Formats: sequence, structure tokens, C-alpha cells
Amino acid sequence: MIQQNLIPQQAPDLPGFDIAGFLRSSMTVSGDFYDFILLDDNRLGITIADVRGKGIPAALLMVMIRTTLRLICREETSPDAVLKRINDLLAIDTDPDLFATMVYGILDSAAMTFTYSSAGHNYPLYLKNGGTEVAQLEVGGMILGTFDYATFESETIHFAPGDEILLYTDGVTEAERKSDETFYGEERLAALLQSNGNQPAETLCQTIEKALLDFTGTDHRDDDVTIVVIRATDGKE
Repeated sequence: MIQQNLIPQQAPDLPGFDIAGFLRSSMTVSGDFYDFILLDDNRLGITIADVRGKGIPAALLMVMIRTTLRLICREETSPDAVLKRINDLLAIDTDPDLFATMVYGILDSAAMTFTYSSAGHNYPLYLKNGGTEVAQLEVGGMILGTFDYATFESETIHFAPGDEILLYTDGVTEAERKSDETFYGEERLAALLQSNGNQPAETLCQTIEKALLDFTGTDHRDDDVTIVVIRATDGKE
């Protein structure tokens, strides 16, 4: 599969953080991906994206976006500027029926921050250590590749040990239980994060995968399932 050959085998080591990614491809060629891009000793670029569409065109657009991101993220210092440049390039010559959603952020281990921007993507979930509520990270802008006038904003999250951010694609929340045509949904995902927030990042990815299997009753996927977990540690884990 094109996707499996492009996604990272593992996350780079970044002091103060436990990071993991997971992608389970659907039965058809699709366009989900995630990526980790080491910018310097302290900063890691993190992205998750979902190309809307199926088949070879979606896969080719996925490769184009990933390649463009890897070039631009070393020239621009803010996630909103990165998304703006990607959008403007795609809007010039991309089929209007093909577009993408994306979250791109910069994780800084020296400042213990995550500065992100979202392009029409599912809102990342943010759980503070010991917190009772899961917040949505909603700052960003429009989908990529459709509107050449799209603009974006960034927001910075300050981490404390135990804080966690979950990035995901709609293959997670739209996983369907066929018996009653019910989607897994954001509410279940947020509750799962809250009750399992102390798990290592890799384990949490596995917990979510199992929860989707238990909910749907099958490992057949109509859409890709893609997850990235960012967890701040106390440096002793």
C-alpha cells in the first residue's frame, strides 16, 4: 500500500514527550496519512491529513501534499503559514472534487508547547492531566485545495506533564455499527481518552483500535482509521 510505505515507522524521540501514530487502511485506496518531521533538536513537525476521495487520484494527492509539506515546513515558522502555502498551491491546479483536511503543528520540547493550525479537519482532543473535561482544539481555517482566498490561524498549547492531545481522522468517529447504523462518534472517543489518558501513547492507539473493533464487530473498514497521540511526560517515563 502507498500509505504504509509513506508513514513513519516510529516517532522520533523528543525529550519530555511520548508520541505515537497509527494507520489502519480501508479496503480501498484512500488518502489518510500522518507524518513526523524533525525540524531541529527541540522541534518536531506533526501532521495528520485526510484526502477526500478514493482510488488513485486521492493517493496521488496525498503524496503531493506530503511532499509539499516536507518542503514548506522548513521555510515557514508558523503552522498557519504552512497551511496557507499548501492551500494556495493546491488551489491552482487541483480538481475541485478533490480536497483535503489537515492539522499541522510544531511540538517544541524546550518550550513544552504545541503550536497548531487546522484546515477543516476533525478537531483534535486535548486532555489536561487530572482534568475532568476533554477540550476541542478549534483554531485554523478552511479545507485545503478548494478556495484560493482561504486564510488560517494558529494557537499555542502549553503542556504540563500528563497532558495529552489526540489527533484523528473521521474514520474513527464515523466507524459504523451496521446493526443499528450508529457511528462511534466524538462523545465515545472523548470518554475513552478521559478514562485512558494515563496510558503510553502507543498503548492508547491500540486501545482506540480495539474499541472500534468492539463497537463495529468487524475489522472491515469503510474508511481509513488514523490516529496520532502526543503525551507530555515528566522525563522519567
